Amino acid sequence: VETRAGDSPDPNDHWSAWAAAPGGTIQSPAARYLQYRLTLATKEAKSGPSVKEVRISRLPQNRPPTLSLRAPTAGSSLAKKQTVKWEGRDPDKDALVYDLAISSDLGKSWKELKSDLTDPKYEWDTAKTTEGPYLLRVTASDRRSQPWTPEAETDAITVRVDNTAPTVMTYRSSLEVGTDKRVRVRGVASDTLSPIVSVEYRVDTGEWRSLPFAAIDCLVTDFAICTDPLTAGARKLEVRAFDAAGNV
Repeated sequence: VETRAGDSPDPNDHWSAWAAAPGGTIQSPAARYLQYRLTLATKEAKSGPSVKEVRISRLPQNRPPTLSLRAPTAGSSLAKKQTVKWEGRDPDKDALVYDLAISSDLGKSWKELKSDLTDPKYEWDTAKTTEGPYLLRVTASDRRSQPWTPEAETDAITVRVDNTAPTVMTYRSSLEVGTDKRVRVRGVASDTLSPIVSVEYRVDTGEWRSLPFAAIDCLVTDFAICTDPLTAGARKLEVRAFDAAGNV
C-alpha cells in the first residue's frame, strides 16, 4: 500500500511522492487530496489477487479555540479580590481548559496564578500580589480533548495592582475662618499607582461631601474646601480621597 497527497486536484501539481503505508498507517503529509496505490502479488498461478474493500480513516485538522477577556477592563486598577472573567469557544466542540498568568516585565517572564481551570472565571486575591503594573493573560487550550495535536489561544490586557490608599495633605497655612463663619482650607491628594477619582470632606460626623477638582485621571490633584457657616467651638474636619482601585 502506498499513498501520496496534495492540495490540488492534479497529482502532478506539487503532490508528495509515493510513500509506503506500513501496517496501514498513512505516512503522506496532511493535505486536501489523498491517492492510494495497491500493488498485488500472488504465488498461485491459477487465481489472481483481488481487492474487495478499501477503507481510509480521516482525522479532521484540529482548529484553535477563540478567547476573549471580559473582566477586568484593560488599564484598570485592581484592589483586594477581583473576579477575572473570559469567554472561550472551540470550533470543534472540544472541551477547553484555561491557564491564568501575570507578567511584571512586559511578557518576558510569567508567573502562574492558576492552571487547568474549567470555568471561565477566577477570583484573584490581589493582596497576595506585589503592587505595580502587570500583563494579565488567559490561555485557552483543548489539550485534554486533543492530546496529540493540541491548539491554544491567548488574550492579555494591562492592569495595575494597587492596594494602598491615597495620601491626603492639607496646607495648614491656608486654613482660615472667614467673617462669614465658613472654614476654608486647601490641600492635595496623591497616589503612586492609580488616578485620584474622588475627594470628599465632612465636618464632625456630618455627611461626606464631594469636592470638585480639575485634574482628571491624574495621580496628584489639588482641592479646596469651603464649609457651610459653622457655630463657634472646636470642630473636626476630615478629608478623604478615593483612587481608581477603590482604595480610600
